[in-house]
Order: sequence, then structure tokens, then C-alpha cells
Amino acid sequence: MTARIWLRNLLITLVSLMGLSSPGWAQSNVSRELNEAVTNRENLAQAIRERLQAIYMADIKAPDFGADQVWFNTSRPLSLSKDLAGRFVLLDFWTYCCINCIHVLPDLAWLEDRYKDDPFLVVGVHSAKFKNEERPDQVRRAVLRYEVEHPVVVDKGMQIWRTMGINAWPSFALIGPDRRVLGVLSGEGQRDVLDTLIQEAMALYATKGPATTPKRLPLRLEPRGKIDGPLYFPGKVLAQATKNGSRLYISDTGNHRIVVTDTTGRHIQTIGSGLAGLQDGSAETARFFAPQGLAIHRGQLYVADTENHALRRVDLKTFAVTTVGGDGRQGNQRSGVHPLGSFRFNSPWALSSYDGGLVVADAGSHQLWFADLNRDRAMVFAGDGSERKLDGVGPSSAFAQPSGFTVIGSTLYVADSESSSIRSVELKSRKVRTVAGATTE
Repeated sequence: MTARIWLRNLLITLVSLMGLSSPGWAQSNVSRELNEAVTNRENLAQAIRERLQAIYMADIKAPDFGADQVWFNTSRPLSLSKDLAGRFVLLDFWTYCCINCIHVLPDLAWLEDRYKDDPFLVVGVHSAKFKNEERPDQVRRAVLRYEVEHPVVVDKGMQIWRTMGINAWPSFALIGPDRRVLGVLSGEGQRDVLDTLIQEAMALYATKGPATTPKRLPLRLEPRGKIDGPLYFPGKVLAQATKNGSRLYISDTGNHRIVVTDTTGRHIQTIGSGLAGLQDGSAETARFFAPQGLAIHRGQLYVADTENHALRRVDLKTFAVTTVGGDGRQGNQRSGVHPLGSFRFNSPWALSSYDGGLVVADAGSHQLWFADLNRDRAMVFAGDGSERKLDGVGPSSAFAQPSGFTVIGSTLYVADSESSSIRSVELKSRKVRTVAGATTE
């Protein structure tokens, strides 16, 4: 048995000790015991405390990072055995195409702030899903685009991923100050579990004698660099023919605003202050957060305000912005009919006008939702909420991070990102089929 397989098997044992199970779309991947305890922090802490004792005694050491790996947000590569000795290190295994990985970034930022005065560090391990994502320059762009400020290592050839026995994005591994692996779990929505695990781990180590004094880290944020032009990671563009000439509406995603130009690029209007947030108001004071999809419906511009998990409306006469649905918090609905005003989307990414409302590519729920503007309600249009490629009708079909729309006649075409395919949806019947790309689920 090779050392890698041996370590993988031991890590599987650790996962079993932690009471963690395989990831699934419908629930977090903690075991039933921890899942039931998550609403009660005291019970959760006790469950983790008991497992930590056994895990500590197993004394499984995490492998060190390779010397040839590329790092960002540091001035040089880091070593677990040297630079990070004396610190609790939370490894975040991610890939930048994964919406679930993006969803955990606010949780990581929350943990970083909570433990800013403790010997604790988050390290992003970028383990690419697709070939293009292996390129360090692309990873750097993702670090800048998503404003990741903790150290990130490019996991060349998925070496760290394989050695640690990881099998899903996102996954987390908590490493102790002495390189002990203290817990491994997968999936978004794990902030409370991670927080409790970190607290209990720190309490456990406090009983083990004097701690190693952490070294000063060579942290350095990646410079944004010179941007040749006014746009920063623009996500979507929409063309509109008007009596006074054609217009382009551009989601200037990285600058949290909408830019309006004519087809020659002449600036007409900027909508949004450029500051991230959820705020209605005039074109100058309103705030978006990484807006993406755009659609014109009955003379109004609608915006998929992605990281606000909201649907926004822009009056094209005054350019004033109002919120149609969402409150800035991520939703988790997979079915039912809901009041639109209070409905929380899940990273809406594309919009298309249809009938009395909008079809919304809800990338985070892996579904298409319908925002019925006539009746002020939201309902599933297609997709059962599982992340896979499944043809069918309406909610008996499935998508994997739908991210782009175009319409020809009565057919909506969908760029289904994580299944690497193009899907079609007959708007009246809601029949879904695959027209190009991946042939497996």
C-alpha cells in the first residue's frame, strides 16, 4: 500500500470519527447526528468535542505543501511545517467555476474576522475542475474578482486534493498547530460547524501545554494592477433598439454597477454608485453587488443582482433602482410558490423576459425560477434543484449551475455551466433537453 493510499484511508477514518458523510445537494454533509444538533450549539459542541479527542489521539499529520506550487496573497510559498507551525489552518478546497465555492467566501471572511486575534489562518487550495482553471494567471484573476484576501495555493495536478483524500468542492480540512488533521467536511452552509470545530480544537490544544509561537507571515495582497478601461470583470451585456438609436446595457460586475452606452461605446449613463451593497435609490446612490443578468420587460430594465441574491428593477426614464425580490441573503428554496417581494434567490445569474414576468437562471439552486411580475410571486420553472444534467419537463428536469440565456422563437437556450452543456427549454411546455455538450449526467 502506498503512503498516499494509506493516508487517504486514515483520512476516511477521520471523516468517520467526525461523523461526516458524503456531500449531497439537499442537505449539508454532516452526519444525521451533527445535522440534528446544528440548531443547538451546545449539542453540536459536545458532539464535536467527543470526536476531537479520538481524532487527536490518532495523530495523523497533514502533508506539507510542495515547493513548486504557485501562491497568491503571499510574497513567497508557505510551509505547514515551518511558516504555519503554531497556527490552526483551515484549508478551503475550491475551484473558481463552482458557485458553491463562491458561496462559502463570506463564511470564510466571517471566520477570519472572528479569529483575527487568534493563531488562525484560512488557506485557499485551488484544485481546478477544468483545464483552463489550472493556469495560475486565471486563478489570480479569480482571486482578484472575488476579492479573496487570504493566501491561495494553486494545487498543481490536484496533488494536495488527492493526498488529503478530498472528493468534492468545496471541502474543508482543519489542521492543528502541530499539523494534526482535526476534521474534514464538504459542502456550503457549514459556518456554524466550522466555527464550533475551531473553538473546540482551540480549547483542546489549550490543555496540551505551551503552544508554539507562530511566526510572522509574509502576507501580501495581490495588486489589482492597471485596468485599461472603465470596466472590471463585466459579466453580461444586453442590446436594445430605441427610437433614438441602439443602447448597450453592461453589467460591470467587478465594479458593482450597470453601464449604459451606445453601440459605439459612447457613455450614456452609469447606474449604481460602484460600492457593493443592497440599496435602492437614484442612479448615483443605488448599490448592487456583483450584478450579472439583464433583461428588458415592459420598458423596464431588470437586473440579476447576483451576490445580493436579489432581483432589481431600473426605471429607464429616471434610472432609479428598486428591489423586486430578495433582501441580500441567500435563499434555499427548491419548490413551491412564494411572494416575490420576500423571496430570496440563490445567486441569480441570467434573466429572460417571458409572458408576464422573467425566467431567472438561479445558478446557486441549479434551477430556473419564474418571477411572475403580474401576480408578484416566484415559482419553479424547471429543474429539481439537484446539480446534474437531466432532461425532462419542468421540475422533473435538472441543471448544473445555469448561467446564461438566449431565446430563439419560443425556445429558451441555457448555458448549463457545470454540466458543460447547452440545454433548451420549450417555454410553453417547459420541456428540457440537451442540444450540445456533455452527454453524461
